[in-house]
Amino acid sequence: MADWPTIVDDDSSGLTGTIFKKAFFDQIKAYIDAAGAGPPVFSIAIPIDTPEATGVNKGVFHFAPAVGGTIVEVYIMAKTAPGATKTLTVDVNKNGTSIFTTQGNRPSLAEANTEATSGAPDVTSFSKNDKFTIDVDESTADSAIADVIVLIRGTQG
Repeated sequence: MADWPTIVDDDSSGLTGTIFKKAFFDQIKAYIDAAGAGPPVFSIAIPIDTPEATGVNKGVFHFAPAVGGTIVEVYIMAKTAPGATKTLTVDVNKNGTSIFTTQGNRPSLAEANTEATSGAPDVTSFSKNDKFTIDVDESTADSAIADVIVLIRGTQG
C-alpha cells in the first residue's frame, strides 16, 4: 500500500477550523489496512466539447489507461442543467464500442439536474492502452450546457 500523507496534529500548520485530527486518520488507515484495501481506485475526468450538439468523439481528449482494470460506473456533472423538459445523455466507448449495451444505463442529465451516475455498464473490463471516447447521444438543451465533465470510475488491476 502507498505511504499515507503526514497529518499535522497541532496548530503549528497555521490552519484553522480543522475538523479531523491525526488520531481520526490513524483509525481509518488501521481499518483499511486490516480489511485489505483491494485494488487502487481511479476516476478519470473527460470534459465535453459543445454538449448541446449530439455527435461522436465529443470529449475534449481521448483516454488510454496505463494499466488494465474494471469500470464501476460513469458519472456526469455540469455547471448548468439542461433546462425544463430537456436532457443530455452521454455514452462511453471503449475502442469505438459502447460500454452500455443496455442504453438505459447511460448517464443522463435531465431538467434541473447537474449531476448523475450511470447504471451498471455492460462492458466493465479494460486493458492497458484501450482507447476511451465520449459521445453525446442525446441533447435537447436549447443552449450550451456549461462545463460538462464525464468521469469514468473504476478499479485498477
